[in-house]
Amino acid sequence: MTNDGTKYQVEGTSPHMTGERLLEETRKATMFGEHLWVMAGTWKVDPAKMQAGAQALMDHESLLGLAGPGCYVCEEPYSARLAHRRCKGDPRRPR
Repeated sequence: MTNDGTKYQVEGTSPHMTGERLLEETRKATMFGEHLWVMAGTWKVDPAKMQAGAQALMDHESLLGLAGPGCYVCEEPYSARLAHRRCKGDPRRPR
């Protein structure tokens, strides 16, 4: 997906959609015991607009909710105290 602000151009499979980038960022963070802070957003989308080449609006009106931030690896919610501590999560643990 590419972004111009609130419209996302659907381009088919990309590293962002397959999770490859998430796996790489997880590997990099956990090599040094760092937290991987993430947030998840949920938008209502029209399936007809998710075809390759279409544009899907991901704006405030379509936003259903945000979750996080939290560490993807140790699954703890963000806190200033935790941010200064080493991540104790195990990325090899099945989710």
